Amino acid sequence: MNFIKELDLISFDLKSPERFKKNNPINLDKKYKFLLVSKNKHLSHKEECFVKNFLFSIAIDFDEVFVISKRELWLLDQHQLIIVWYVGTPSVEINEVVILESPKISLLMQSAQFKKDLWKQFCKNAHYLSSYNSR
Repeated sequence: MNFIKELDLISFDLKSPERFKKNNPINLDKKYKFLLVSKNKHLSHKEECFVKNFLFSIAIDFDEVFVISKRELWLLDQHQLIIVWYVGTPSVEINEVVILESPKISLLMQSAQFKKDLWKQFCKNAHYLSSYNSR
């Protein structure tokens, strides 16, 4: 740990957190109905703006979205999720949750076809989105 302090690292991700005994499960607050899973849970400013704009178009506020890395997903415990969006990473089934998949955000920002494909997934699950927005 002193080594990390000497390097002036503000934050870091463990490569294999499951190896540590003190694994705290992630219990999501009831306000989170939407989970965004990516390889890295820290989005750049451009990526965050893109995601905010995309979610705004389907009436979801970014403040109600929990962002998690794929490595942390196994820590997910109690939740009331409706939608899980896997960005640039293979999806994992979660019972009774709508799964959306897309390439990484940098590719989405550059490709109209990728955006269209993602939009089709949202439209296909519009009935879940309406239950999300009516809560």
